[in-house]
Amino acid sequence: MIAIDPDTVGNWAERRGIAYTSYMDLSQKPEVRQMIRDEIRRGNETLPEGTRIRRFLLLTKDLEADDAEITRTRKVRRRYVADKYATVIDALYGGAAEAELSTSITYEDGRQATIKSRVSIEDVVEAAARV
Repeated sequence: MIAIDPDTVGNWAERRGIAYTSYMDLSQKPEVRQMIRDEIRRGNETLPEGTRIRRFLLLTKDLEADDAEITRTRKVRRRYVADKYATVIDALYGGAAEAELSTSITYEDGRQATIKSRVSIEDVVEAAARV
């Protein structure tokens, strides 16, 4: 599960003329998924076989301290995230092509909302290349 940096990826998209309206829209663009896939492949080249990333999905919102997903010092609260995104993690390991993502968000004024979306789960290496 990857939460993109909206400033970095937004800059990248703007330089390529890729229009977007929100974090969710940007994170689900096919061009962004391809760019992330290419970066993962590049990183995988330096890793032992057993530790390489094989599948990924891009979250539709950034991890937030207000939503208890990370600490104020930006450390991921792994147990909380594992519980919150359990169905997504199951879909990743289960070989699904997409997952239903339901996330709660807390606005700066304290209001809360739930965002539901379907996100694509991407293979880093296409099936033909694995054979």
